[in-house]
Amino acid sequence: IGSSGRLGTLIDAEFKSEPSLDIVARLNRKNLKSISTIFKKQSTTGNPFDVIIDVSSPTASKTVLSRLLKTDFQIPYILGCTGWKETQFKVVQEYAKKAPVIFAPNFSPAVNLLLKMLSDYGPFLKKWGYQPVVSEIHHAQKLDSPSGTAKAILEHLGNGRTQQKKTSIPVHSTRAGRIIGTHTVEFFGAHDLFCFKHEAFDRVLFAKGAAMAAKWATNPSHTLKKSKVYSMTDVLFG
Repeated sequence: IGSSGRLGTLIDAEFKSEPSLDIVARLNRKNLKSISTIFKKQSTTGNPFDVIIDVSSPTASKTVLSRLLKTDFQIPYILGCTGWKETQFKVVQEYAKKAPVIFAPNFSPAVNLLLKMLSDYGPFLKKWGYQPVVSEIHHAQKLDSPSGTAKAILEHLGNGRTQQKKTSIPVHSTRAGRIIGTHTVEFFGAHDLFCFKHEAFDRVLFAKGAAMAAKWATNPSHTLKKSKVYSMTDVLFG
């Protein structure tokens, strides 16, 4: 879903290079309304797809998830779009009650390693009196601010669910030029500064991460639980 967008196009190309992955349907703005027809066309018995990857928008995602909730399908859902409002995200949580959901504001393996490092080591820095500050820079066309990755960073710094809620940790957002994405977490101490930083040079890394998530979600050796919203850190390190 979101197949005609920048990331959707790259995911399409990445899957074509993966023998174990095959895209059987593509949804975008033009054919989103025909989703019910596509479900019927693909379905014989059981789920019509092994997994759904959604890199569209919260509005489009809500449309698809609402339709899925009216079916008996239990299709693992990989959600890669950001900019969710709290009221919108309820449909994600509702769908997670019937099928596994992987919510990935950022598919980059290195970014998710950064998130794990913040979870593991951030508490030590805060215990020692360091003050975290988050900064993110993206291209001028990016609509949501702060970015979904910045919100995920706040979650892993111990602020709980902050994809919609406000936080006490300072967050600085910049929208300029064609910058794909730069995220910096600085820990300011009384006598020094400790810094984590990730900078994306090519969006293809997000497509590769999406492929990793698809393989993980469809691996028969993984018993995915319902009523749980998974993350890319579960995919990579769980």
